[in-house]
Amino acid sequence: MVAPIPQLVLDMKQVKVDIAELKTSVDFAHDSVKNLEIKSNAIDRRVSETEKAVELITSLQTKVSKLQREIDEKEQWSRSNNIELKGIPYTKTENLFELLLKLANICDFQLKKEDINFVTRIRSRSSNTGPKTIVACLTNRYLKENFVAAARSHRGISASDLGFANCADKVFVNDHLTENNKLLLNKTKLLAKEKNFQFVWVKNCAIHVRKNPTSPILFIKTETDLAKIL
Repeated sequence: MVAPIPQLVLDMKQVKVDIAELKTSVDFAHDSVKNLEIKSNAIDRRVSETEKAVELITSLQTKVSKLQREIDEKEQWSRSNNIELKGIPYTKTENLFELLLKLANICDFQLKKEDINFVTRIRSRSSNTGPKTIVACLTNRYLKENFVAAARSHRGISASDLGFANCADKVFVNDHLTENNKLLLNKTKLLAKEKNFQFVWVKNCAIHVRKNPTSPILFIKTETDLAKIL
């Protein structure tokens, strides 16, 4: 039996309402998808910008590291004629030239006053205790290397040997390393001990390591080189 016309009219109106609601839902879904696409594109742009920024930062860090190495190398080169003396007490009337010549004599090393460009005391950044370190600049690198070698062959020299009565502090004669290279040397020593390397030494202001008397000598110039100590 066919429904009365008024009922059909009502049903058609309801269908139109349902269609309108469906259209609204579809439009909303379309807008939502469009907004998601906009947000997704924005995220993609940000990711791309971030990746470019990371690449730029990495590139800049590489350049900065390279420049820092060049600066360190130049600073170390400027110290190539220098020796560093530790363990020598300070006195108000001290004559550092005479102390240096006396130390050379104890080491059986021929050194004249005219071989010394300058000698002074400096405060170490790594230590605020004890007497200031003495730094002496000799006239050439070979003279400096020979002096350091002579001092190392006379290990056990103390301040009392230089005339400081009742002072048994050991006197150390070393290359005048930059602060960065001193830190690198300390890290090298710690790692070498951990990895059972027998030898760590400095020559010509360069850090050397060797696992045993027959193994190859390794050079440590940067922290990256510490990976060689296996």
